[in-house]
Amino acid sequence: MVLALSLNHRARAPFERTTAMKAKPTIIPLRRASKARRLRLTAPFLMLAALLAAPLGCAAPKYENPIGVITNRDIEIPYRQAAMRQAQTEFRDDPARIKALETLVWDRGHPNSMRVMAIDQLVEYDEADFKAKAARRLGLLASWEPLERIFEVAMERNWVDFTPVVVRNYARRAPGVADADRMERKVIAALNPGKTVEQVVFEVFADSDDSAQASEQTAAWELLCRITPDNELLPLIAQAPATTPLVADLQACAKDLHTFPRNREGVLWLHYLRDPAQQGFWDQARQAVARLTDEQRRGLELRHLPAIMRLDSATLSLDRAAL
Repeated sequence: MVLALSLNHRARAPFERTTAMKAKPTIIPLRRASKARRLRLTAPFLMLAALLAAPLGCAAPKYENPIGVITNRDIEIPYRQAAMRQAQTEFRDDPARIKALETLVWDRGHPNSMRVMAIDQLVEYDEADFKAKAARRLGLLASWEPLERIFEVAMERNWVDFTPVVVRNYARRAPGVADADRMERKVIAALNPGKTVEQVVFEVFADSDDSAQASEQTAAWELLCRITPDNELLPLIAQAPATTPLVADLQACAKDLHTFPRNREGVLWLHYLRDPAQQGFWDQARQAVARLTDEQRRGLELRHLPAIMRLDSATLSLDRAAL
């Protein structure tokens, strides 16, 4: 409150001293400013506060070239998102817009919120084209948020033929996430009702309808080795039709060498050993493994073959513990 000072000029009472004394100050409040005056004083500040608090969407900027703003990392995310919406309305069929959206999704260094927004716009523009590119490029995504959005779209739009792609991604290990908790299980089950996840993964591996790529088939086998008990893997190999190089090689490996590879690197080496040029090595390895007892073969892997082939008869006669 604004205060003022006023001197007290009261007349002295008869009993007061006659000596001169200093007058005591008295505090008298000034009249308060009127309500109208206070409103005029505070209105500019209230308007400024309202403008600062207003969301960007209420005053979205208008760009002459919104497509150029979309991938510009120097511009803040809300403005880039506004440019995406503007470009979708004004430049929907512009190839440059589609290229910018694909850059957001597949190139690193862009925020996940923009990736998800770009996924939705690309699906809206050309669903088939996006699905085909996602099938080839899904492994480029290192963040869960855009991956999960693509999986959500696959379930929403019933992309059954996307199942091998989901299986291939499921085969990629996710540190800190158990196989049973992966979102891919939910997607596989949703796209293939009435079947277990293990059944679907086996079907991708067996590829009886020739619908899976070799990389998807190999990934399915690697995944089966993780989610299936060991004692069930050999029956699965025998059950699959030998119509693809992978199944044929696994069946020959299980029959001749009493073992089989469990990951992509092992599968690649098996393909190399099955080349006709390596027939001599294969025959020698088969003969060496044939001399082992069932106990000695327990835990046998392809990487053990070169060492086993060098063992003499005396060494091979030792039990597992002695070896």
